Amino acid sequence: TYACDGACTAGACENPAGDVCVDAVPLLGLAGALTDRLDGIDSQRYQGGASGQCVLTSASSTPTDGREQFYRVSLSAGETLKVQVESTADHFIMIQTGCDVDTCVASTLNAVRDAEVAYRANSAQTVLVVVDSDSATASEYTLKWERSTSLVCAPGRARCLDATTASICGPQGVTESQYACALGCTNGACEVNATSADGCASAVDVCTGFAAFGVLASLTDDID
Repeated sequence: TYACDGACTAGACENPAGDVCVDAVPLLGLAGALTDRLDGIDSQRYQGGASGQCVLTSASSTPTDGREQFYRVSLSAGETLKVQVESTADHFIMIQTGCDVDTCVASTLNAVRDAEVAYRANSAQTVLVVVDSDSATASEYTLKWERSTSLVCAPGRARCLDATTASICGPQGVTESQYACALGCTNGACEVNATSADGCASAVDVCTGFAAFGVLASLTDDID
């Protein structure tokens, strides 16, 4: 059971608090902003790695083992939702099409203070925006959202978000995925130490959407 903040009518709380998925706070209008506090319960936990279409990198096996807040947005077919969170504390942002973590369609790569995620709906649907944390400490943040009919990004475009993070746009311009680059990001791709991968046994482990630039002159020819 879940105690509503006020009355419960037709199976829903009249005053949504956002503590759990079924009590998500509606984000109304084409754009807006609100200040909220991450002081709810810990009802959802992502595992490190892939969940649905999202990938979270963290030293912890459960990087979102902290408080979270839920919001919901109704999108028309072809609409793009952009969400930003600004805070002095680190947060994850996830967009989900349902309450299960495997319905994640867009997310930040890791917990950051200022972040943005985007998602384009191919059909009319209601999505959830989840602000999560790896800390049990309550924290304040500003959430901004915008709905538009523009694409999230240029299909297939790869770019460096910063010195160690690459971002690759999906083939339909619907989602933009982020990847951590251990050796740095250059020209929209993660740098790779080609010498260390000079052989089948030491092949570089890559993920979907991976792109790399390299010089092959220094490598050996061991496969004909």
